[in-house]
Amino acid sequence: MDAIVGVLFTASLAAGILLTPEPELLEALFGDFTKITPLGAGLTVTASLAVVIVMAKIMRPVTFSIIAPDLGHVSQLKTKTASLLFLAMLALVVALGVKFVGTLLMGTLTIIPAASAKNVARTLLGFCLASVLFAALAVLVGMGAAYYFGILAGPAIILSGVLIFLLTLVSRPFV
Repeated sequence: MDAIVGVLFTASLAAGILLTPEPELLEALFGDFTKITPLGAGLTVTASLAVVIVMAKIMRPVTFSIIAPDLGHVSQLKTKTASLLFLAMLALVVALGVKFVGTLLMGTLTIIPAASAKNVARTLLGFCLASVLFAALAVLVGMGAAYYFGILAGPAIILSGVLIFLLTLVSRPFV
């Protein structure tokens, strides 16, 4: 499943680059924070809260569908419905984020914090919390670097996320 997501992401990114006029290419890849309106920000926050609520409701069936699909089926949990809802919530989050942060940065904020969290988390709850923490930290550090050094925010956020990933990779215990 992860490989399919990666292939589809890169294929749609390549197709988008081919279809996007060159002057708008940088904005399409990295977004434009200056175009965030109060209404857009409010709708995004509201939709994001709805996603969090739905995810809290379907966390158990999704966990079973990942760890032990047969056990989830025997326990009469609706694992297929939960998995479908999970994918819909992921698509909604990506669609909300692409408008403001661009395709490349959205891909970064969905993949790198999770990979970083996997390096340090021991439980599923710890993984979820660490993912959110690492994403927020990457944005804060990247935005700070963009302000301080006068560079583009999008690439600075991506590089901050990569730095966090490398730090978690080096600091994890080798088993």
